[in-house]
Amino acid sequence: MLGASTGILFLDYFVRPFFKFGMKFPVVGMLVLLIWYGIIAYFVLKSGFFSDSADQRSY
Repeated sequence: MLGASTGILFLDYFVRPFFKFGMKFPVVGMLVLLIWYGIIAYFVLKSGFFSDSADQRSY
């Protein structure tokens, strides 16, 4: 079972080759990072607040 730290190291392994490109064009790297965090935030909010089953209400 993968933990959070394993996932972070896995992403770091794949992102590291793009650092040289990112140093030349930092705006592109920032936009990619914002898009990536936006996708993660979308799935977190979707799973946390928009449940598919209506019969499991917590109130």
